[in-house]
Amino acid sequence: MLPLVFSFLGLGSASAVAVLQRYRNVFAVLAVGFLAFSFYLTFIRVRSHWVNRLLWGISFLVTVLVLGFLHRTELIEFFSRAH
Repeated sequence: MLPLVFSFLGLGSASAVAVLQRYRNVFAVLAVGFLAFSFYLTFIRVRSHWVNRLLWGISFLVTVLVLGFLHRTELIEFFSRAH
């Protein structure tokens, strides 16, 4: 469905991204790993400027929202199961 929408918008090469769909979990783990490393560099290793801390917070929120949106069906299934 998404490649069809991209083709209507004139973004024909964007359908090549569908090949990377099976690596979605790997990219999610890499994103969280990079966030953890940046947290270490920003807050623990060096006392950084308030702008760096603000940018880290914004990047954290964006990453969490994007990962939550991409994995929303799995999250819904996980929380809707009877434990």
